[in-house]
Amino acid sequence: MKICNVWKLSALASLFFSHAAYSQPVGEVPSGMSAAEVESYQSSKPYNELLPAETYGYPDPRRVVEWQIQLELTDEQLKKLRPMANRIGRETALYGKKIIANERLLDDFFRKGETDPMALANRVENIGLLRWRLRFNLLSICVSARAILTEAQLKTYRELRNSSPGGGAAK
Repeated sequence: MKICNVWKLSALASLFFSHAAYSQPVGEVPSGMSAAEVESYQSSKPYNELLPAETYGYPDPRRVVEWQIQLELTDEQLKKLRPMANRIGRETALYGKKIIANERLLDDFFRKGETDPMALANRVENIGLLRWRLRFNLLSICVSARAILTEAQLKTYRELRNSSPGGGAAK
């Protein structure tokens, strides 16, 4: 196996085994994140990951379920959309927790005065891969949700979203 592939395999494996102890207090916001982003992930809510989908008419299934009466969803549609809505929270909590932990590990790298470029590369790559996976998973859910709705339901969804408090900002 090529060295490059071994290194990438190692980086991927460490994504899921990055629960190592770190010296930054758990409540402290990592330097690479905003307090709002940390709070969002800790409460199982996407930060801005759904924004591209919602901007272009791919619905957040949590909102679709919330507006089921206005959208006149069928039982069959609800049966498909509820698990998607639940998955949004699960994916966000799972990856959000790992992103926060890896951002803290990156802070620790600099706090401890480390200088190993491979260790730095590994930490940065881990964060990037976690963020990529979270965003891909959440946007894929929105694509799947759109396929379940009729054009009339999508139109009503956009109207509801645009008239909701916060101007349609993701919950």
